[in-house]
Amino acid sequence: AKRGGGPQLTSAIKECRGLGELARILQEQKGFFNHIHVSAAWGCLVRIGAGQGGGQFRDALAALQDRTMHVLGKAGGRAIANVIYSMAKLQQLGKKADRRLLQAMQRRATGT
Repeated sequence: AKRGGGPQLTSAIKECRGLGELARILQEQKGFFNHIHVSAAWGCLVRIGAGQGGGQFRDALAALQDRTMHVLGKAGGRAIANVIYSMAKLQQLGKKADRRLLQAMQRRATGT
């Protein structure tokens, strides 16, 4: 994976072809993740993880939820909307994110 965050990390996330690759980026690059990377990773999880389940999906989802909570304080409206949209898409596909994360996103979005 490309190192150092920024646009290179966003590109690496968007180019992921499998859950293992996404999980590896989430683990190896977690210190570089910001709200933009988190937003891109949620979109990637929906795209590549929609038809997959099991341990790899759960691991990637858990790592992404952790990163999301970590950067939530700096997330703007667009990032929040993208993450909530992705969470709704996953739920529609029978995969649920942590309700506490959704509640935290709602509080952040409404300023409560």
